[in-house]
Amino acid sequence: MKQSISNWIKEYCRLTDYISIAQIYLKDNVLLNKPLLKSHIKSRIVGHWGTCPGINYIYGSMNAIICKNDLNVLSVIGPGHGYPAVQANLFVEGSLGEFDNNYKINKKGFENLIKHFSWPYRFPSHVNPKTPGAILEGGELGYSLSTSFGSILDNPKLITMCIVGDGEAETGPLSAAWQSIKFINPKKDGAVLPIVHINGYKISNPTLFSSMSNDELKNYFSGLHYDPIIVEPEEKDESLFNAINSALIQIKQIQKTYSDGDKPKWPVLLLRTPKGWGGIKELNKIPVENSYKSHGVPINPNNSSQEFNALKLWLKSYKIEQLIKNNKIQSNISTYIPKNNYRMGMNTNANPSYKKLILPDLKKHIAVKKNHKYSSLKISAKFISDIFEKNKNNFRLFCPDELESNLLGDVLKKTKRVFVWPIDKKVNKNTSNDGRIMEILSEHTLQGWINGYVLTGRHGIFSSYEAFIEIVSSMADQFVKFLKLSSEVKFRKPIPSLNYLLTSLGWRQDHNGFSHQNPSFISNMIQRHLDFVNVYFPSCPSMTAYYLKKSLESKNKVNIIVAGKRDLIQFLSDDTVEEQVKNGALIWDEYSSKNYDIVLSSAGDYSTQEVIAAIKLLNKEIKELKIRYINVSDLKFLKSKKLNSYFGSTNPIIFNFHGYPELIKALIDDNNILSRININGYIEEGTTTTPFDMQVRNKTSRYHIAIQALELVNTINNSKKSKLILKYKKVLDEHKKYIIKYGCDMPNLDQ
Repeated sequence: MKQSISNWIKEYCRLTDYISIAQIYLKDNVLLNKPLLKSHIKSRIVGHWGTCPGINYIYGSMNAIICKNDLNVLSVIGPGHGYPAVQANLFVEGSLGEFDNNYKINKKGFENLIKHFSWPYRFPSHVNPKTPGAILEGGELGYSLSTSFGSILDNPKLITMCIVGDGEAETGPLSAAWQSIKFINPKKDGAVLPIVHINGYKISNPTLFSSMSNDELKNYFSGLHYDPIIVEPEEKDESLFNAINSALIQIKQIQKTYSDGDKPKWPVLLLRTPKGWGGIKELNKIPVENSYKSHGVPINPNNSSQEFNALKLWLKSYKIEQLIKNNKIQSNISTYIPKNNYRMGMNTNANPSYKKLILPDLKKHIAVKKNHKYSSLKISAKFISDIFEKNKNNFRLFCPDELESNLLGDVLKKTKRVFVWPIDKKVNKNTSNDGRIMEILSEHTLQGWINGYVLTGRHGIFSSYEAFIEIVSSMADQFVKFLKLSSEVKFRKPIPSLNYLLTSLGWRQDHNGFSHQNPSFISNMIQRHLDFVNVYFPSCPSMTAYYLKKSLESKNKVNIIVAGKRDLIQFLSDDTVEEQVKNGALIWDEYSSKNYDIVLSSAGDYSTQEVIAAIKLLNKEIKELKIRYINVSDLKFLKSKKLNSYFGSTNPIIFNFHGYPELIKALIDDNNILSRININGYIEEGTTTTPFDMQVRNKTSRYHIAIQALELVNTINNSKKSKLILKYKKVLDEHKKYIIKYGCDMPNLDQ
């Protein structure tokens, strides 16, 4: 006869709580088979106990629910510091041993698991890609909820259990993520069950939610349009199991009865437990359980005999010998542990099989003529539209309310913006409850959504104003770290790349001003993560679509495509575009001489426009000046061995760059080239001004480049050179007077 749920949960939590605390403290005698000695204690005691008992209680309760209902549940653990608990549950359910024989449920497995927590070259202190079932590390707080919602988009059979720590709940990204329910279609998406673990304390201060009364919590979450269910168990019983069961009934009802115009009220569970639940009550008459002292390591047995004795009594209190006999977990514990892929550690959504996108044939798709003007983004919008048409549930576009501002509006011909709540359809014709364009004015939420979407095997593009993508720089950094560690884990399958399309670039944010002029995201990403990040600078309109295609075909990367939205010249034929995308750079023969005095180069569309204008200017004025022009569209080309064959070995070089000049210096390894190169770029000179004045202020204009070239080349007559330099400086002076007087650029500047 099966034991009651309540009794099973007590036994299960007793086991996982013991394994959690043992991981933090013990390196030997892990099952207390002999008297505990100080030599059995780790010399470096690292970890966080406080949240672990609550995580074990939640995980155990959900396990019982899964067994009762054969549910497909993905777990996302916001409090990444609760890793000892996560490891305990994965070990007990057998998932850990499935991927690594060192952690099978046997004597050696117990010893390895407990010793290897926070041990050099073994387990770190947080959830990580070596953790079965994980798609979120949780080290940097605030991303669990948005990532969870991303995981269930276009995934109707999935329920994602998201444990939100009450400290994490205080962050801006987490607070914004509660709005995600307004974008979830109950008929075509899965469901997130948030469980907010309110256990009272952070490192020292009380948490905000713990200081609120139950009525205040209910009002807060009701205002967000959730149905809050408060759970306050006195002991580890079936209270949470019953609450989860009620929440799942609500979810099924919403999914069954939803129709267009409904405002579903999704359940959220608010679990109140003491911090360090079931741990040491007090030491020296100072509270430990239910205080900030339980947050990390509650006591240090290496400090005193008193603390050692307290640890010994604490560990003995679990009576582990009753739960593990002959190095085997007692059979009654397995009663409500799910089997096979129903185990949360084995959920296939956390380690999906790669599914390719069906992509259009660009040659048939893009009709451009050389030397005509087009918008890169309008061309790309047609390409993206066709992707939507060919991939009905495997592709989404994420954008912070800037779709049409960034000239991507043509995608609305094939899909719409998603918004589930009632809308005025006369006004919002391009919005519906089943659209696949995700727009919200929260870059953090968008980043979390696309993280969850990509990590569960689907494809996406995050399009943003260049200046404001920096808001999620740290989130993107965490994603790349997850990729990096995943590449070292054998069981991790390839996933689609995360793709950024950065536009509304600083060079044409002349009307919005200095606050909108910031290319730092590209520097931050590629300098830290060169092996996993690609930065592409399409130099003419059709090249943007080619780089989008290349990015969407790639795996396990972060691709950043930087492209302006204004009409610009199509410098290259289609075949040449393809050649450049393949190489990452190209010598443009049309603007180059076989023998040359100087090399001009650029990366970035507006930067390229100025260099080509400078070459035309110089060719017209000084026919004897010989120039080679190289366009760089993939920044990694600057790390290649081809540099000398492109840039030569003796000639001076001028490089006109879209971003900060220091980035180019950091990427070039060749000292011979570094000694000859003069790098122009964005130098934090900006304001509300004219487009050409942005180039002038940052000394990247055609006239600055022409003057530089003349100063660097020794083969030109000095008198002629001086006259031309004077002439170009005069034009720059006239430019300033003109824009002050008329408020716009001088005619014929082709901006």
